[in-house]
Amino acid sequence: MENKHQMMTIKETNKIMQFLQGLVEGFLVTAFLIHLVVGLVLGKTVNVFSSDLYPTLFIALYFLMKVNKTKKED
Repeated sequence: MENKHQMMTIKETNKIMQFLQGLVEGFLVTAFLIHLVVGLVLGKTVNVFSSDLYPTLFIALYFLMKVNKTKKED
């Protein structure tokens, strides 16, 4: 027996991945811009988010993009 609501379709999964990717990109860009603007306005570096967080987020974003591309190719 096949349940219609049992599994998400590939399109739904791709939409969720694109949404998450957009969310991560938006967060990264916003955090980076806030960091730059505050740094320029105050003339000093302000730790808006931990600077150790940026490389981790960029790696996560890169991984999300890779996963999304491989799913599209299948």
